[in-house]
Amino acid sequence: MTLRHGNIEWYPYNGALLPNVPPHHNITLSKQEQQELLNKSGAYFLRWTDHFDIHEESSFWYVVKDKPESLESYKSKVRNQIKKGLNLCIVEPATAAEISEYGYFPYSKAVMNYPHNNEPIQESLFKHQYLALLNDKNHEFWIVKERESAMVIAYAHIILDGNMCSYSSIKFDPDYLHLYGGYALIFAMNTHYINERHFDYVSDGARSIAHSTNIQEFLIHKFQFRKAFCTLHLAYRKDIGYLIRLLYPFRHWLANVRHPMLRKLSTLLIQEELCRSHA
Repeated sequence: MTLRHGNIEWYPYNGALLPNVPPHHNITLSKQEQQELLNKSGAYFLRWTDHFDIHEESSFWYVVKDKPESLESYKSKVRNQIKKGLNLCIVEPATAAEISEYGYFPYSKAVMNYPHNNEPIQESLFKHQYLALLNDKNHEFWIVKERESAMVIAYAHIILDGNMCSYSSIKFDPDYLHLYGGYALIFAMNTHYINERHFDYVSDGARSIAHSTNIQEFLIHKFQFRKAFCTLHLAYRKDIGYLIRLLYPFRHWLANVRHPMLRKLSTLLIQEELCRSHA
């Protein structure tokens, strides 16, 4: 359930409460406002950022691209990979209904290929989530089909927010990566949103806390995305804050423990370290 505070809507995510605003939107919260949000939501902690795209490096960032897309700007190897993807695959806008109908297979294959034995959600829930977005104009979708068979092998879910958009979810069937459909998809979306619709920037989201993400490294190294540094802020519920302060000295030891519950706790401690490093 979302919660509105002032002109900002906050939403729950894995025990946290996050603001539903684009990265460049600065947020200022007093101690009293932080406590009010925690009390009303029941969240374990709040997380927000400010000072988006500061010049000096920081421990937290968003992965963005704000330069026009151009095939000629890439090295020959990447150009050839994009061309191969466009030749072997069809990349086109899609509807939420199409993602609901054809997206589960690449989604489940992608999730099962993740480390740590991740399990995909049930197909019925997947379909319901996308059908719920049928009439939401702030959500757009793309699909990638193998040209020869017309089978859907990848999709992307885009969230529009003012004059920027987030590449919220991109899922590839790992068995078809050799077709370079991912290269074709990213190139097509960058061209559409930056060149044709003149968005200020596109973003693949914030730095991953728990582990590095292959997609963000791929976008930076292949597609000239960059790190837009910012400042991370956290505010804890009292009992969670006490637990974080108590265990913080042991964060490096806990990082090596493989128990699922302790892995989640370790992620919170890593997040706290990132926050303190720029305090």
